[in-house]
Amino acid sequence: MADQAQAPLWKHRLFVVGHVAKGVVFFLIGGLGTYAMIRGVRDPQGLLDVLVWVHEQAFGKALVTLLGLGLLAHGAWRWWKVFDKVSDGQSKVVAIGERVAHVIGGAFYILLSLFAISMLWIKPKSDTGNGGEKALRFTLKIPWGEWLVGLVGAIVILVGIFLAVRGCRQHLMEALDPGDMQQWKRRAYRAIGMAGYVAWGMVNAVIGYFLIRVAMTHEPDKYRGIRGALEFLGGRTFGFILLGAVSVGLLLFGVFMIAKARYHHAD
Repeated sequence: MADQAQAPLWKHRLFVVGHVAKGVVFFLIGGLGTYAMIRGVRDPQGLLDVLVWVHEQAFGKALVTLLGLGLLAHGAWRWWKVFDKVSDGQSKVVAIGERVAHVIGGAFYILLSLFAISMLWIKPKSDTGNGGEKALRFTLKIPWGEWLVGLVGAIVILVGIFLAVRGCRQHLMEALDPGDMQQWKRRAYRAIGMAGYVAWGMVNAVIGYFLIRVAMTHEPDKYRGIRGALEFLGGRTFGFILLGAVSVGLLLFGVFMIAKARYHHAD
């Protein structure tokens, strides 16, 4: 009985710690990208780049370790969500889709946390862009590896579309408890969340496109992560404006993650 009573509290703590860490990381990605745009250069940063940047600051080892532990908590929370009961009125297809997304997302954030924590004893390289390429190269060598990469790419694209649609339809406010939130704050967070989710959805869709291209060509070097996705957007028509808008959106996505941690209530 004691364990059952404590489970929701621990789940709430994982949610709060994990979303704060996730929010800080995305705030830095968007913030550094926005700063680069203000300086007139197209120099976006990815998740690994941001962790390396934090590591190089004053008290960097302590800060990046805290972020790593927070990201580990977020990954654990997402895997915990896999075993949640299906909500009333939710279709089985949507429920299965959410569980698959949580499995992939949980694994991603746990691996990211291990990279952050490993900086305690391993000096990070300045070039962090080849980790995904190595993983894809290995996956393509296993039986049906290209189909697996293509499936993950399709899932990531669908997740991106889901995030963008969720932001446009304002469903994101369902995650915030309005009990102690003033009306102007609620309106501000709605606008922040909408911009953030649309931006993060666009980035996911581009990353999914890169994964499918790798599966079709068997060329792992064609993969790009968040940094590559931002560079891809920056190379389109009106790319400078688009890259700036998405960078600001990722910054706002980080702000909204922290707001979710602040106003979330244990269920």
